[in-house]
Amino acid sequence: MLESILIRDQKGSVGNMVDLGSLAEALIYYGEVRVLAKKYIIEELLLKIGPGPLIRLLETGILKLIYEFDMIGIHTRSNENKDEIHSPVIFHAVNDEPDEAFRNLLFSLTGQSGKSRRIAKKIQSLVKIIDRNDDLINAFYNDLDNKEYINNSIKELLRLYVPEYTIPHSFNFQVKREDKSFKIATNLDFQEINNFYHLRIPKSDSSIANAYLMNHLLDARENSRLCAEFKSDIYIDSINRKLLELCFSSIIQKTDRNIKEIEIFQNFNFENSKAIREAVNSGHINFLDIVKLVEKSLKFKEWISEKADDHELIKEYFKEVNSGSLIDKIPGKTVRWSFFTTAGFIIGSAVESGLVGTGAGIALSAFDAFVLDLIAKGWKPNLFIDSINRVFKYITNSCALST
Repeated sequence: MLESILIRDQKGSVGNMVDLGSLAEALIYYGEVRVLAKKYIIEELLLKIGPGPLIRLLETGILKLIYEFDMIGIHTRSNENKDEIHSPVIFHAVNDEPDEAFRNLLFSLTGQSGKSRRIAKKIQSLVKIIDRNDDLINAFYNDLDNKEYINNSIKELLRLYVPEYTIPHSFNFQVKREDKSFKIATNLDFQEINNFYHLRIPKSDSSIANAYLMNHLLDARENSRLCAEFKSDIYIDSINRKLLELCFSSIIQKTDRNIKEIEIFQNFNFENSKAIREAVNSGHINFLDIVKLVEKSLKFKEWISEKADDHELIKEYFKEVNSGSLIDKIPGKTVRWSFFTTAGFIIGSAVESGLVGTGAGIALSAFDAFVLDLIAKGWKPNLFIDSINRVFKYITNSCALST
């Protein structure tokens, strides 16, 4: 059993639905499951799980809902010279304010104003509100000064989204900061890129442009911030996983100019898992059975949380908690994690000596220093990747299907 994991909806997903099977797997594997949820995600959870079972899960302390009523993105405008000016922004809709959103969601579900107010008040008391502030924006601006990180990330996005596109030999993607905004100069051929991209992704969904690419880097920065803030693993799709690796690598590389390529994650395969996700999503197992299993696992999870990290212990936990349950009877599959492996002494010595940020010639943000300090003290930002590519699936105009 692993300590905690964060699940959030990622750009690059399809289908307006919550993947309950993935949530079920996380609830069984982890001591704490934090779900970063926009209003429509909470609505889907209420519809598919039901208010009663959802409250039961929240009361166990294993499921923690974090309401995300604001959003982040890259805002683009044109100046008098028709140059594109980009800025990272945090914004939200008035009707997404917690009090109104929860009350309206429950009323649409129950049709009874008194009952909906009571249930909404109960659920809201168990839900945390995410606090986004300027630290995220400042850390992102700090990333813009790291040319190597920006170039590697943009190239990786193009390889993943449009593998048919040939990146120019004289690749150019220059980001120029201007106070609280930035411009981009590039020789990428976006017309050709989107010709390939739209072979798989409808033009009505999204197109690749400078802002679209930079928005992925803003997401990567927030993923790293959320992992560190909650000291949590993260359930993530393949594209955002790669960008998160690059983000963590860029932070670590600031401690030593000689660190060029760092393999910071190694895979661990659990071959004796059960096909929980598939069984839940097919209707073979009712989600209420998962709620009961989570409640059953409470004492065992409390005991195992005091033990040292051990891959074999994970297997023993899973075998014990599922013994005699419906899950014990479903087919097996392989589950994968990527475990953080960077040598702590490199980071630790850099933090202790006060040399953090000087090696690579790039200033270290307050958030980067916080991350490095956590890693030096033993925190490991692991990725639960499994065989799935999405956890929450949805369509918006700013999202597109990944591999």
